[in-house]
Amino acid sequence: LFLSTVTNKVDKKGRVSVPAGFRSAVTGDGGAGDNSVVIYPGLFHDCLDGTNRDYMQDISDSIYDEFGPVSEEGHELSDLLLGSSHELSWDPEGRILLPEALIAHAGLSEAATFVGRGELFQIWEPDAYQEFRASKLDSAREQARKLRPGKARRTHNREGER
Repeated sequence: LFLSTVTNKVDKKGRVSVPAGFRSAVTGDGGAGDNSVVIYPGLFHDCLDGTNRDYMQDISDSIYDEFGPVSEEGHELSDLLLGSSHELSWDPEGRILLPEALIAHAGLSEAATFVGRGELFQIWEPDAYQEFRASKLDSAREQARKLRPGKARRTHNREGER
């Protein structure tokens, strides 16, 4: 799982260090092995979404399952999600080089805030994230009152999914 919130510097070339915990979540093995992450423009906010290739395969499969192989809706969603995705490898220091289009979409300049969201994470311009978080805090508290975490775990275990 992608957990926590970390803000890192973005250098003049557009490189930013992926938090170590996020690199471990991508690889599933403490950071060794596959050293790439998939980043794409967020659909609902001016931020970036990031995850691993397996999750992107799930997104692709979901689009196909929902809309079929030749629907206009499926093609539109594929273009927006898959067509604008970038698989980025990190260097030995754990940095990725963000393409200009992604930097512009999220409004990044000197810093980037990585926000864990379970199976994916987001990258925000730090002030924009603080504004978003403040604006959603009351509704998030209300939604949290409805959660029953143990139920989901028990359901997944019975179905053999986890």
